[in-house]
Amino acid sequence: MISSLALPQLIPITEYAPAGNFFGTVRAWNGIRGALQTEAASIEGVSVVCMVFGQGTRLSPFTQALRGRKSALRTPFESRRSGCFLRTIDLALLYSNIWLETLTAKGFNGVLVKWGDEATVPSIDWLSEPNRLEDMDMVRFVWRTEPTETYAREKEWFVLDQETKTVVGLLPRQPLADLKLLLEPFSGNRYCTAVNVGSVAVSYPLLEAARSSLGSLLDGKTADWDPFVSYLLLGGDAESSNPYIMAGLSAMESRAPGITRALLQLRGNWPEKHGRNLKSGYLEFGDALWIDLGLHETLRRSLEGMTEESARGRSLRLFFGLPEELDPKGNILLNSSISPGLDVRNSILLNTKIEQFGTKLFRAVVVDSEFGFLHLPDGGCALFSSGARLEAEGPRTIAYGWRGGSALLKEGERLTSIRYEGRSLDLRSFEDWKDYGSKAMATPTFGNEISFAEAGRVMTMCEE
Repeated sequence: MISSLALPQLIPITEYAPAGNFFGTVRAWNGIRGALQTEAASIEGVSVVCMVFGQGTRLSPFTQALRGRKSALRTPFESRRSGCFLRTIDLALLYSNIWLETLTAKGFNGVLVKWGDEATVPSIDWLSEPNRLEDMDMVRFVWRTEPTETYAREKEWFVLDQETKTVVGLLPRQPLADLKLLLEPFSGNRYCTAVNVGSVAVSYPLLEAARSSLGSLLDGKTADWDPFVSYLLLGGDAESSNPYIMAGLSAMESRAPGITRALLQLRGNWPEKHGRNLKSGYLEFGDALWIDLGLHETLRRSLEGMTEESARGRSLRLFFGLPEELDPKGNILLNSSISPGLDVRNSILLNTKIEQFGTKLFRAVVVDSEFGFLHLPDGGCALFSSGARLEAEGPRTIAYGWRGGSALLKEGERLTSIRYEGRSLDLRSFEDWKDYGSKAMATPTFGNEISFAEAGRVMTMCEE
């Protein structure tokens, strides 16, 4: 976690036990105040706390290969200065500049808590919008879009009051059919719904209130901002007829007994201290360019999307710093060497070498890799990998950080390598895999020799 204050300071704060991004934020705030040796009331402007932790189970086995550091995933964006490929956390910070500028210009006073595995670029000119944020205790970042199976399953949805420009409710992740039923009442003129883009801006007074209200709850327990901390702070009831809400509140309470009462008390005491209820504003992204590299499906869509000849494809190429110039076969080939006669079309190759005749690539993305034979005829991605032979028999495949002799990828398969007992060991998963529970993580799956939990334990103990 790194905090960059309105003052010109960088403060690294290490979390030695998982706390979740809500408790993690409040504990980081404790560390920031201690490092500055100042009272919260004297801190002004907008700071950024960038979260670079998390179990990363939904990106297994890449998370394990990254030694538990999901935000360290390297991307196709090559730094012009260092020549290194930027990590996800680098892009998250790079593209948060417009967020910080807007919050500052609109009078917000607090911390931008930025997730480290995604970046989002708005299509709306925020600075031209008339809404002010100086009296907001939170600011959420939203995208008004139609729900899909992926967004319903993986993201929360906010209820927006368009007259007051505030967030007045939250709907948790749930199956698409159930979500649509809950969204129907908010399709009028005043209210609307929007998907949670991620991250949250929190005022300094709210951080101080959370710090004093939570007390010993912060020690050895975990809690995240979304969905259920935010649900309660935004006016949600602790007793609900929605089974997803009740199950989520129960799970949060089991991880941090007493948190529901503490949050409701904080919310209830707010009017007496501040003369009004807690308020959350929002910034709408419009037709957002949302790059979420922390999920298998969205990672693959972001990578393969760069090969599209469309507005989104051009935006993605620009996002990753790639040129628009194509060779006669529709490729972008930068610092790459491929043997004559290879069938490479509509693909992106960066810092890559491919030698063997018979290679076929179509709409593939290959970055900083070296292969003898590479066969990705239906899309597919190979990043920071090398081997004598890598072949995919279907689309939607990704190899990341793989080092091996030969491998065959099935449709939607993921492949990486780790060091295990002095040797290179392949780990596999699939894009469609959705069972991230502790039992599934602790059991070898997909023909892997060891479980993802064991791989994570081994890799986090490795030296660099």
